[in-house]
Amino acid sequence: MVIGGGLSRAGGALFDELRTRLAARLSFHRLPALVPAELSGNAGLIGAALRARELA
Repeated sequence: MVIGGGLSRAGGALFDELRTRLAARLSFHRLPALVPAELSGNAGLIGAALRARELA
């Protein structure tokens, strides 16, 4: 599971809590890997810049 945007910057404060809560709720399922998005909160900016470049 990829967490992006500003949430991805929360680090362990968010990810540790999410893992704990998921483990409590997914008793018979495999726990998903939780990872921060590589582009963090910049995905929208990068996407807009790439789109503008296509239109130029």
